[in-house]
Amino acid sequence: MRQDWAAVARAIDTRLAELNWRQRELAERAQVSVAIVRELHRNTTQRRRSARTLEALSLALGWHPEHLDAVLRGH
Repeated sequence: MRQDWAAVARAIDTRLAELNWRQRELAERAQVSVAIVRELHRNTTQRRRSARTLEALSLALGWHPEHLDAVLRGH
């Protein structure tokens, strides 16, 4: 399965700019660590993330729960 972590990073970056949020605010709202948000936002570490993490971030950003997973899979 092809995974496009760069697309996830772009989606997060665009949405953070739209909301005028910093990484810390997203981390707090999604209840994940700032380190995870930083890695995804900057696309520095491409490793498997739990579905719960991507879901929490999607919801915190005001998207459908499966939005970032769909972006990851190229949809």
